[in-house]
Amino acid sequence: MTETTGSARQPHEMWWSHHIQARGITGSTFAGWLSQSDPHSRRALYQQIVTLGAKSVLEFGPGTFLDYQTYWRAHPWIGYRAVELTPELVAYGQGLGAQVVQGSIASVDHYGKADVAYCRHVLEHLPGYHNALETLLAHARRAVVVVFFQLGEGDQDSIVVDQTLAHGTYCNVYSRDRLEAWLAARGLRWSWARPATDHILTIYMDEQRAG
Repeated sequence: MTETTGSARQPHEMWWSHHIQARGITGSTFAGWLSQSDPHSRRALYQQIVTLGAKSVLEFGPGTFLDYQTYWRAHPWIGYRAVELTPELVAYGQGLGAQVVQGSIASVDHYGKADVAYCRHVLEHLPGYHNALETLLAHARRAVVVVFFQLGEGDQDSIVVDQTLAHGTYCNVYSRDRLEAWLAARGLRWSWARPATDHILTIYMDEQRAG
């Protein structure tokens, strides 16, 4: 599957703005998707970052900035920055006091390194994950952490454009075997955690990749 890296916004990117304009950022459905989900994996992600000894984090796709409001604003010694695609959410995060810029995880832009670059429930909504993982790797000194809703068995990715709940956005299930083969081909080390239903992938950067 070819992934989009151009400047033109794609249907799966524009969907977020359209939904916000229709429901508002604090609308019950939207807030439920982006704010109130998966507390177990949020706590596990935070603990993983602390265990790594990170002094800075860069989050791609923060949504309604629950991680910032719950963890990073209360722990300012871990510097937090974010990259968000949707202009309305960029403005919302800035209003909360977060350091956030507009950008895409699937672009070639560089937003400055952090000890840990991470995203949660973002890669499933892209037409593929290769460009996004390369972006995360390019921005991380110590580790990349990715939270997935679910992973598939076997050697095939399930690329699905949702036609029911979230028209125009992807809701993919990636093959864990194919993902691990992609990581192994690049000589990367990784581990998995599953505190509840989510899958947390941690990719450890060696000194050469960290730069």
